Amino acid sequence: MELSAVPVGADAQAGFRASPDAEQDCTLVRRAAPAPGRDDQDRLKKSEAAERSDGGDQPPLQDGKDKEMSGSATEGAQGQQARGAEPGMVAGRDATAGPGGPMGASPEAPAPATDSAARAGHVQRNALPQDGRAGAPAAENNHNNEPAGHPVSAADMRRIAQEAMEGERARIAGIQEAARKLGVGGEVTADLVRRGVSLDEARGALIDAAASLDRSVDTRPHIRMDGQSEVETRRAAVEAALMHRYEPGRHELSPAAREWRGLSLIEMAREFLAAEGVRVRGLGRDEIATRALHTSSDFPLILASVTNRTLRAAYEAAPRSYQMVARRTSVADFKAVQRLQLGEAPQLEKVNEAGEFRRGTIGEAKESYRVETYGKVVGITRQVLINDDLDAFTRVPALFGTAAATLESDVVWGIFLQNAAMADGKALFHAGHGNLAASGTALDVVNLAKARTAMSRQTGLDGKTLLNIRPAYLVVPSSLELAAEQLLAQNLVPGKPADVVPGNLRSLTIVSEPRLDPASGAVPWYLVASPAAIDTIEYAFLEGQEGVFMETRMGFDVDGVEIKARLDFGAKAIDWRGLYKNPGVALT
Repeated sequence: MELSAVPVGADAQAGFRASPDAEQDCTLVRRAAPAPGRDDQDRLKKSEAAERSDGGDQPPLQDGKDKEMSGSATEGAQGQQARGAEPGMVAGRDATAGPGGPMGASPEAPAPATDSAARAGHVQRNALPQDGRAGAPAAENNHNNEPAGHPVSAADMRRIAQEAMEGERARIAGIQEAARKLGVGGEVTADLVRRGVSLDEARGALIDAAASLDRSVDTRPHIRMDGQSEVETRRAAVEAALMHRYEPGRHELSPAAREWRGLSLIEMAREFLAAEGVRVRGLGRDEIATRALHTSSDFPLILASVTNRTLRAAYEAAPRSYQMVARRTSVADFKAVQRLQLGEAPQLEKVNEAGEFRRGTIGEAKESYRVETYGKVVGITRQVLINDDLDAFTRVPALFGTAAATLESDVVWGIFLQNAAMADGKALFHAGHGNLAASGTALDVVNLAKARTAMSRQTGLDGKTLLNIRPAYLVVPSSLELAAEQLLAQNLVPGKPADVVPGNLRSLTIVSEPRLDPASGAVPWYLVASPAAIDTIEYAFLEGQEGVFMETRMGFDVDGVEIKARLDFGAKAIDWRGLYKNPGVALT
């Protein structure tokens, strides 16, 4: 049997009092007689009044007929004296000590009750199952005329135990069902079941665990299909259909794009507006075009993407012959680029015995240039959509792409034509640099050999070290292209030994550029070393903006979409020793 202290008891009159003693005997009483008579009730009322007046400090309920069961109270209930509670009851409530049940509980051997306990009116009856779980019937008040003190039958014990087991099973099943619905893992569920958490508290804990799990899951607003959302799939299909209309031989028609193949631009815009939830029934072509260009529809993005693709394709396809004779790089900003040239190491000198090492210097020079910005803006208006003018999205941007590539060639080949001054104050092709023929000559084997010899005799910045530069490219105007090809052709049989072209000269690569053709007079030709062997000409793009770049926005000045083509580009001759020029002669 167990006696415990609880804050609120089933019997409002039940209580205990404090005592300074470390330990105190506890008297356990049980009612053994029927309801008290009239005199007993009067004494009971007086006793209760005295108890209320002195704050619950009552004398022990003992007389000659009482039988005592002495026992040491637990450390948590020192100084307490129980009145009106039978073994297994805590102030009228069931006191359990966990799954193991109350300490020393014995429902089949109840202690005998006394007459004085019956007169006191604090006796209640309770029975606990053998497994110690809650679920005992409510205690009876001593004012009832029902008989008390009877032992619990075996049938009642089995019923109470069955009810306790059913309650535990219902708790576990409820926790598991809530965890399944919320998608919480089994570890959390097992912990709640193991700790004996009630069903209501377990449901709250499971909701918190599910909320934490939801925060860690990345959700998307669209259903993904083949790695793309529905919007992205539709956008790609329309782009493929438009690119196929622009150049069928180069752009294949995908299965998804076949649904858009026969539609005009206005019909495509109508479909996109409908997909965005815009009511398009009854709208004219002009209204469709206006709304498609000025709403949240993806149609302006598709037009910009098609424009960008055609522009980039034309830009990459445009011929640029300068790329073979120049070196490509990139710069981080628009500040002046300083390209430092290190000279040759000084010649090593003999050191005599016990002699000292002499100090030497390395010559240096630098060239400077910067990247410039070039650009244009083209507008796609609603009139273009109404007229179904696909060329506005394809041909015009393609022309801009070609124009960007042409600009790059103009900048690089302009270095040859302008012959600007280098850092030392002399022109790029200058007699002082040893890279300019004294007089112009025709392009033949003898003069080509002289130019190669002049390049091999170039010296370093110290003016002493021979660099032995070997040419890799023969650069000629378009008017000399045929003569250069005939000169270096291997299948031509020379008429005399002097016309034999050595194998080293035949290995030269011909670069023909029409920009080098003069308006009149002598036609020059050039030899250029490989940019990998020595610095020649360097061209640069802004970092991250290599080539032509596109930007779009909804037009303010233009009633439609504005597309801006931008090119950040710069070029400069870095070293003259890898370049050689012959002024040439006039062609007959």
